[in-house]
Amino acid sequence: MNKRQAKKQYKKIHGHNPPSERQRKAAQLKVYEAYGIIPEQMQALAADTQKAWDVFARAIAGAARAAAEYFNNLAECLEEREDN
Repeated sequence: MNKRQAKKQYKKIHGHNPPSERQRKAAQLKVYEAYGIIPEQMQALAADTQKAWDVFARAIAGAARAAAEYFNNLAECLEEREDN
């Protein structure tokens, strides 16, 4: 999709032209000023958030592995019980 087609698609979806680069940067600065954060801090915050999500994902994966192991053991015990 070329630039003209992308712009027309944006206008069709949103009902107005896409913001210019200048408008995008101005909006970004307003957000930074509103929260008192500078872009470097925002990048560090994003990196820390990513690390936290990675730890969370590993914890969930570990819990899922433990649950799978538990239910597999339970199934084996039930099969042994049926055999006896």
